[in-house]
Amino acid sequence: MFRHTALILTSLSITACATAPDLRFKTTEEISDLLIEKDKATIEMQLGQPRTIAQEGPHTWVWTYHSDMMPNKSPNQGKCELVITFDDDKPIKAVVNSTEYSPFVQELQTCNDLVQQLQ
Repeated sequence: MFRHTALILTSLSITACATAPDLRFKTTEEISDLLIEKDKATIEMQLGQPRTIAQEGPHTWVWTYHSDMMPNKSPNQGKCELVITFDDDKPIKAVVNSTEYSPFVQELQTCNDLVQQLQ
């Protein structure tokens, strides 16, 4: 019985991996690099209003986007957080934190969903 169950789980895992769609971004660095290329207005236009906005200095702003803001987020998805630091209107740093909870979800799937509108 155990052997049969293990065989079924292995088959499902292989099938899930074989049918998984290609992700636009494979690493957090790719997402960070694209965010750094944009300006504040473009990021807001494409990603929407950030979850939080904090002024860290006279010309320094920190915007945070979080995957819990996504409409229709499935329960098997993990967390994604984007923390973008601006010097006036120019992004100077973008940190991407990603955690997937399900073994059936590709790494960075939630972050890819969060930034899907980013061009």
